[in-house]
Amino acid sequence: MKRFIKLNATLLLLILPMFAFADPWADQVIEVSYGPGAGFGQDYFPENVLGPPDTSASVNAPSQSPEQLLALGSGGYITLLFDGDGIVNGPGPDFTVFENAFTVNGGSFVFRETAFVAVSEDGVSWHEFPWDGITFSGLAGVSPTNGQADPTDPNHSGGDSFDLENLGLEVARFVRLTDTDDLVADGGPSFDLDAVVALHSNQQPQRPALSASELQAWPNPFNTVIAIQVSPDARQIQIFDCLGRLVDELSVNQGSPVVWNAPNLSSGVFFARVTCPEFSQTLRLVKVR
Repeated sequence: MKRFIKLNATLLLLILPMFAFADPWADQVIEVSYGPGAGFGQDYFPENVLGPPDTSASVNAPSQSPEQLLALGSGGYITLLFDGDGIVNGPGPDFTVFENAFTVNGGSFVFRETAFVAVSEDGVSWHEFPWDGITFSGLAGVSPTNGQADPTDPNHSGGDSFDLENLGLEVARFVRLTDTDDLVADGGPSFDLDAVVALHSNQQPQRPALSASELQAWPNPFNTVIAIQVSPDARQIQIFDCLGRLVDELSVNQGSPVVWNAPNLSSGVFFARVTCPEFSQTLRLVKVR
């Protein structure tokens, strides 16, 4: 059994092995066209749509930050690119779109601002997911976000997931979201994009998640200092904030626990990406004051 550093704090393992490839977020914005009512979030564009979904969002308290959302305006659209082989067709849904839908009246009603979803392998030929304006199936912006869940777990993350199998496609490198305007009777006035997350990707070779004995962090939540235990073949640890921005890089020494000291960073959620020769894996860190 491995021997771990003991810190004078309660051992709280809040480990979230989110993905086994480079990262699941969209990599680039190819184009955006705003419609009437747009403007919210443009000061933080494009970073606010290229990271993970807002970790503070919940079913009845959606994201409201311009640092996390971009309003497309009525009829506006945005095209996102996933690097490498992009999104690939795997078992079940292949990507999830996160907006800021939320429930009201004790969950009896969902406030929605919807968008059409189309994908392309080459950016030229587009395939739109079939949709229903009555049931809202096939549209994005329908389901609230659970920001505390793994965004690559569609069973718990919320958002709206899509399966390339439904379009007869094996690969999609581009995702286009278009506000439904007056074509769908939703809450309006504008679709507010939070994030698009790939659930199946070939960005790096995949392998099963590290076991709990190989990938740990403690104490978690932490105040200033946290120790990260990694597997012996780990090469690097990168720390990202909840917007997907790199905030620190840590050296690894043959699987020994790595201490991250972050006294000057604000409280919030961070992601430690551990890179090994043939795969990467990420765990979730919570900093409190």
